[in-house]
Order: sequence, then C-alpha cells, then structure tokens
Amino acid sequence: MSGTSPRDFVCRAIENRRISFGDLRRLQHILPGRITTRDEAEILLSLDRAVDRADRGWSAYLTRAVADFVVMGSERTGHIDCEKAQWLMMALSRPEDCARRHCRNRPASAPV
Repeated sequence: MSGTSPRDFVCRAIENRRISFGDLRRLQHILPGRITTRDEAEILLSLDRAVDRADRGWSAYLTRAVADFVVMGSERTGHIDCEKAQWLMMALSRPEDCARRHCRNRPASAPV
C-alpha cells in the first residue's frame, strides 16, 4: 500500500485502540514479504500490548511474522543464536510504550 508505513499503521491502530480485519489486511500489504528489521518486530509486538481489541487473525499473523523473522532471518536458517534469543526475550517483555514512542516521534505532517 503506497504511502503508508508500518509506523503510520501502528499509530492509527493505537489511536483506535483496535486492529480490525481491514487493518490486518492493510498491514499485510504494507509488509507483504515478512518483517525485515528488529524495529518492525518490536513495534508490532508492542502494538499487540497497546490495543484493547484485535481481529481474531491478528495473533496468528503476529506469531507467524515474528517467528519467520527470528528463524528465517538468522544466519543459519532454522536456528536461533543466543544473541537473537536474548533480543526476542527482551522484545517480548517490553511495555507497550515502544509503539507509543514511535508515534510520538512521527512528524506532525505524517498521514495516519
């Protein structure tokens, strides 16, 4: 989806306090392949903790996307090294403020 970034998606979901079916489909267009950076993974994990409601497909999507990033993005595909495992444990334990912080740092003129 042109013109929409993962950050814009997260900010909109936080403002609405929910992730709808349509939101989830938009995210799949924004990140069509897979999560490619730790920052993207951390934002989505913290978003999960920041919303009150989510489409029933959200948890499966998030789990699969993060698992693919961690496992397929490793040097040895299918293996998770100690450093990546430690990062994942820290990312899973961070508060929802991570997603909110990304929205606060968004330029005022950025579309939502």
